[in-house]
Amino acid sequence: MVGIILIGHLVACLSPGPDIGFVIHSSAKNGLRAGLAAVGGILLGVLVQSIVVTFGLLSPLLSQPKAQAGFQLLGGTYLITLGTLIVISLLKTQQKAEAPSGRNNSKTPFLAGFLINITNLKAWLYFVSLFSTQASTLGNIKMILPLLIVLVQGLAFSGIALAIARFQNNSPHFGKLSVLNWACAVFFIFLGLKLWIDFGNFLMAS
Repeated sequence: MVGIILIGHLVACLSPGPDIGFVIHSSAKNGLRAGLAAVGGILLGVLVQSIVVTFGLLSPLLSQPKAQAGFQLLGGTYLITLGTLIVISLLKTQQKAEAPSGRNNSKTPFLAGFLINITNLKAWLYFVSLFSTQASTLGNIKMILPLLIVLVQGLAFSGIALAIARFQNNSPHFGKLSVLNWACAVFFIFLGLKLWIDFGNFLMAS
């Protein structure tokens, strides 16, 4: 059962979403160190989410529509802000025709990765569903499952960061990575707007 859960989580975390999008962006824009820092921040968020849900601390809150709407507003605002900042950074880089100055700064992607994950409502609901539906079959393994989830996701995301960073070092393909960064920015803004629309629909229905 644990193996099935971990395989399912691997598929879920590799599907298109803000976490994997930010790992790709950080690795393509600032190299392996920034990519791994983004992975570290995301994994910290995953660990916090899985531990909190394991002990049932936020399950009642996350089942409330108002709380879910609050997460949508918060997460949407952050994703739109992040996407906008990426666009501004790309425009400045093109104007100056030089590499981004934050290449060796790993603090920002770590914090950004953590905030992207911790404000992701779908991630919270995913863990609530996972631990609530499988609790009776996991037994004591449930207590170490958060660490196993972090390990699996960490290996997968680190591999992606390494692959993108190596691709970046191949100078003939740098233009393609610039397009990839633009795609990530648009993706973040699109997700953020979708969350804002969901929040607006909640306000209109309430």
